Amino acid sequence: MCGICGIINFENNGTEHLNVKTMMSLIKHRGPDDEGVFNEDGIALGFVRLSILDLSPLGHQPMISEDGNYVLIYNGEVYNYIELREELITKGYVFKSKTDTEVVLNAFIEWGESCLDRFNGMWSFAIYNRRRKELFCARDRYGVKPFYYFLDDQQFIFASEIPPILAAMGQKGTPNNKAIYDFLVFNRTDQTEDTFFKEIKKLQHGHFLRLEITERRVFDALNSLEPENRPVLKKLKYVIKKWYDLKERVANSSGFGTVEAFREIFTSAIGILSMLLKKFDKRDMNSFSAVYGKGKRGDESEFIDEFKKDPVKMHFSYPTVDTLIEDIDKFVKAHAEPLPTTSPYAQYKVMEMAKKDVVVVLDGQGADESLAGYHYFFGFYFHELFRKFEWIKLVREIFSYLN
Repeated sequence: MCGICGIINFENNGTEHLNVKTMMSLIKHRGPDDEGVFNEDGIALGFVRLSILDLSPLGHQPMISEDGNYVLIYNGEVYNYIELREELITKGYVFKSKTDTEVVLNAFIEWGESCLDRFNGMWSFAIYNRRRKELFCARDRYGVKPFYYFLDDQQFIFASEIPPILAAMGQKGTPNNKAIYDFLVFNRTDQTEDTFFKEIKKLQHGHFLRLEITERRVFDALNSLEPENRPVLKKLKYVIKKWYDLKERVANSSGFGTVEAFREIFTSAIGILSMLLKKFDKRDMNSFSAVYGKGKRGDESEFIDEFKKDPVKMHFSYPTVDTLIEDIDKFVKAHAEPLPTTSPYAQYKVMEMAKKDVVVVLDGQGADESLAGYHYFFGFYFHELFRKFEWIKLVREIFSYLN
């Protein structure tokens, strides 16, 4: 996990660099290993780094392109960066590091916004084109990596978290009553671009934002000033575009076809613990789990115990009501917005425990969605079979489900 932030000051009053440094201090927990700032003509970009792929200084950000024109700050991971790197090498690109950051930068230079379709991973990033005075910001297909922003007539501010934006925007945040209502009544927090502050928006998943700054000299009616000495008026043009539509992709997809096809994709995509042990013969594994006591709701000890015979060093966290009350201030502060349920608290405790032993973990969150782990998923499936008049299969599936 890294952190990005930035300010485009349309008045170029020289404070954006200091404000970005303040923003970086508020997200330093996201990247304790390194930090960097780019500052030029009212544009300031900040980055805090958690070193993972290339631990050398070659992975330093902001990363500037070979020709000096493009400046990138990037949070995330592109899993197929090695394949993309090889493709870019055939096109003449030379790489100095082993980072996916450099691949993202050169992929954008080569393919522009269409590079997003080539990335397999999770990301939020901003790339500044110095010649064109243009900022391009993008977020991954499903919004795994965060991107918040504030925009008014004077400045555009963005960050990986909300508190840095509140600190930099020069005014107190106003509660967004509509977002609060949706949270309290419908338990929704992420269905629109709105946040709990009226002034702050989130770049939606599968969207990008392009921001262009144009400049012109103010006309001097008396011609008392030379053109180069006349005041500069900055104008902003920006567009937000949806580049990935899940509903559209699902509608046009034929699915996996067979169980074997799903198993192959599943194995290659994530390689969970059992896959790592049995297929890849990994023997130096650590596991981190939250448990509540056998027989208690939500406890998965019996499934975890299936791996006790394997050479895995197991670590356990035991979240309770008492520990939640004790941690509530830190827990809420870590998310900066209210949460629909307390289930993320278990993950919070797992990560708190894991950071003592490792830097990166393979997280099991999300398997319930991929493998129909929630019972209400079957209702949608039964409805689909009924609607398609596949009633014999529907009866067979219902009996299988009941068994």
